[in-house]
Parts: sequence; structure tokens; C-alpha cells
Amino acid sequence: MAPKELILITGASGFVGAQAVAHALRAGYAHMSLHHRARAAGHLRRPALPRRSRRRPRPRDLSHALAGEPRPSVLAPRLTTLSAGVAAVLHIAAPTTLGKDHLEVAVDGTLNLLRQAHAARIRRVVLISSLAACVSLHDTALLLDPSRTIDAHCKRSLCLPHTRAYWNAVTRAEACRPDIPPFAVYAASKALGERAAWEFAAQHPEMDLLTVLPPLIFGPSAPGQVIAGPHHGLSTNRFIYGLIAGAAAAYPPESIAMTPHFVDVRDVATACVRALQAPPAPPGEKRRVLVCGGAFTWAQAVRHIAKVRPSLVARLVPVRGGGGGGGDEDATPCARIDTGVAREVLGMREFIGWEQAVADAVDSLLEREKGWGVAVGGSK
Repeated sequence: MAPKELILITGASGFVGAQAVAHALRAGYAHMSLHHRARAAGHLRRPALPRRSRRRPRPRDLSHALAGEPRPSVLAPRLTTLSAGVAAVLHIAAPTTLGKDHLEVAVDGTLNLLRQAHAARIRRVVLISSLAACVSLHDTALLLDPSRTIDAHCKRSLCLPHTRAYWNAVTRAEACRPDIPPFAVYAASKALGERAAWEFAAQHPEMDLLTVLPPLIFGPSAPGQVIAGPHHGLSTNRFIYGLIAGAAAAYPPESIAMTPHFVDVRDVATACVRALQAPPAPPGEKRRVLVCGGAFTWAQAVRHIAKVRPSLVARLVPVRGGGGGGGDEDATPCARIDTGVAREVLGMREFIGWEQAVADAVDSLLEREKGWGVAVGGSK
């Protein structure tokens, strides 16, 4: 797809979405944003387009489409009335507050978006999924097995969605059990949402679907993103902030520490924009693109922050060895994430390393902190 075309971005007020908007604008795209937070929308409306085309409507923010909605869903908007001139959809929006509607929003919301995009003759759709869509809850030990390679790419139409080598095989019934841990609910929503998208694409082969699957995402927030405070809008950067939170500093819960894999948010945004430009997939090929910048432990992150930002030592969580999210100084052995499709299809040969991602995330958080009016005490 040629630059300066009009794209629709969902979740544009979020951590990944705001970076995707910034990257798309730099690449020359015009965008329409679909999100549910009116205050955040105001900041995302500000970037001006370099030139206004006479052949398409003026790109505009679509925050009004979800204004007053009782939950952050994509179930309500009628894209058929708003999509004139839209060449592609970048679907980043995802529910982050767990509850009874979580799976409905993740699965039915995605399908609603695809149906309306199809009705509007929008053929290119890029969906942000997750590494969590590749490995079932009972198989998470695979992520820590250095002899394994996680490969999500299916080159043949015979690669069925329930194949364990490629998919988190969780069912909707399993994900709705009351005893399932929160992270497993999130993982299930990503797996079920992506699986539903591929099933829809199989029924409509004229639609060109590509999915991007990141692990935990860290890095700096986009300048245009609104982050009201340390408990609002940080997304996964809240785990980095937790390391430097002074008296409140703490390691992430073990359910989050079960995999040390990560990717920088700027690399995810780059993948989004390049996915818009990728040539159509060959018939029957599912392009599931894993992106990963490597792996690190939380203890490594604390040591690195102390080294590169010594003024924060008094605010850091104490370093601890062993398990429980701390890890040893050396990297935890883990599976290799195959990013070959990102290299071959998106031209992404290198990823930002964890040291830069963590340091840049910390700097971004400290800059944001100035506007929060938060007093951070010393270490515990």
C-alpha cells in the first residue's frame, strides 16, 4: 500500500496505538483514530496532515463513535458510514480490564470490525495479537526451554488453528472458568480473537489479513499519548515503573514473569506500518509475524537501571536472585522466538535491545511523573 493513503487505527490512545499513530504519520499516512477515551482523543487529534487530498474525506478523529459507551469495545461503531476512502485497518484496540465481557469484547469486537471492514471493501487488515496466542496455559514451560523455537507462521492452509505447535489451544469454556488466573484470561482473549479473525479471513479470501504477535512490550510512550497518572495508561510499562517506585517498588507478579521475552514498543509500531506496506500474502498462507527483541530478567533490569541512572538507586526495588520474578544476573534460559517472517515480509532485521528499551522507558516515565504530582519516597 502506497504512503499517504488513509488508514483506520483502533486503540490509538493506548501505549502501542499512540506509537503506531506517530510512526504512521512519519511514514506519510493519513489516519482516522478509533478509541474510547475522550480526553486522550484530544491529544491524538492534534497532529496535522501534511496535505489535504481532494479525493478523500479529511482524516479525523473518531472518538465520538465510542463516546458514552459503557465499556471499551469495538462492538458499536458502524464503520460502513465512516470508512469512505479508508485503504486499510490497523486493529490495536484490546480490552485491558478483565471481567465477564473481556472475551466478548476481544472476540466479537474483532469480528464486528472485520465484518464492517469487509462490507466497506477494505481489504488490508493488520491485527495486533500476542505471543500469548501461541502457547497454551499448560505449555508455558516451553517458553523457558532453550531447546525450543517458537514459530507462529503457517505457510499451508492445512495448518489448523488448534495445532499446538502454533497456537494457544485454549477454548472459550476454559477461559470462562472462575479459577483461571487473570493473565490466562488475557492470553485466551488474544488467542480466541486472532483465531476468529483467521477463520473470518478463510471465509473471505479477498481480505488480506496479517497479524503481529509481540511478547511483553516496553519502551517510551509516544509524546501525544495522555497518561493521567501511574495507575492509568501505562500498560505494560507499569511493570518498569514498579521497579523504580520507591517505597512502593515491587517486582511484577509471577504470572507476568513466566516469560522473559520482550519487544520495544517502537519496534511494534514499525511492524504495524511495514505490515501496511507488505505485498499480499500468497493464497492459503497465514502471515503471523512474531516480533521479539530478546529476553531479560527483572533483576537484570534493576541492575541496569542502577548502572545507567545511578540517581534512582534509592528508588529501586531490592535486587534478588532466584525465581519469583527476580531471576539471576545471567539471563534465564528461554526458547528462541523465530522472527524470520518479520525479517522476510517486513524487512525487520534488527530489534531494539532490552537495555535501551528499559532505559528509554524509565526516562519516559520520569518525564511523565513530573506532571502527575506524585511524591515518590525512598526504597523500602
